[in-house]
Amino acid sequence: MTTSDAARPASTFDPERLAAAMNRGRAHQRAGELDQAIAAFDEAIEMAPFYPTAYLDRGATRELQHQSKKAIADLSRAIALAEPGEERGTAYFNRALAQESIGAIDRAFRDHRAALADGRAEAEAELARLADAHGGTTVDRPSVKDEARANLLCDEARAILNRDPVEALRLYHEALELLPGSQEALHGIGIIYAMLGRTTAAMAAFDRSLAIQPQYLGIRAESLFNRGMLYAGAGRHAEALADLEACHALCLDPDAEFPVLGDAAKEQQLVASIEQRIARLRAHLARPR
Repeated sequence: MTTSDAARPASTFDPERLAAAMNRGRAHQRAGELDQAIAAFDEAIEMAPFYPTAYLDRGATRELQHQSKKAIADLSRAIALAEPGEERGTAYFNRALAQESIGAIDRAFRDHRAALADGRAEAEAELARLADAHGGTTVDRPSVKDEARANLLCDEARAILNRDPVEALRLYHEALELLPGSQEALHGIGIIYAMLGRTTAAMAAFDRSLAIQPQYLGIRAESLFNRGMLYAGAGRHAEALADLEACHALCLDPDAEFPVLGDAAKEQQLVASIEQRIARLRAHLARPR
């Protein structure tokens, strides 16, 4: 089981070196020296693997090299890491163009819609152009194939989460784009945001995971545990207590199959730790104010 107690990835780097690498990459890109630009952006990503702008710029450069699939992968990482707003909108816009270049018209429509929602006004004209050219393709309902692909992406993301959280985040976001009701993808996104210290985004992902019906009880229990821990860390003790109590109830429900750590002693230890946290929270809330 993965929890938000996981250590945050290291984020120490020299900002001046990072800025120099990014500026060097952009200068090479403007000069048409695309291989050198990629090398500079590679250096920036090695220094700051959770910096969305580096993936955005490397993705744009790869599209200039006509490496659309690699561009899409980089732009997807930028989307997964960026906050809502202009930069994420640019990543969606650029990815839409790359999707169109490989014939993925449904995905191009979806990305331009997302770009427009994030403030890229130019996406409106692109949507009109695509509708004229392709008959207004839509991606409103996931297919059985989409659902199977989303589940596979979640499996892949879970397998690599600890060693490559950026790629895992990309995979979870891709799964969520295919299947917006994927409880597992939302939960996984919440885990990684918590690892990155993005508490508000993590809580929002867990909120969405817990709102989906019907529920997979094991994932529900884990989302309750992780959100409860985030609430506790934020000093929101009553909400933390409610989540951990609901999680504990699922620990006692055999249908939930939670926790599943592959070791009975570790599972008992986790349940005991939840009980201890509940007791401490109750005691804290019972103190006179």
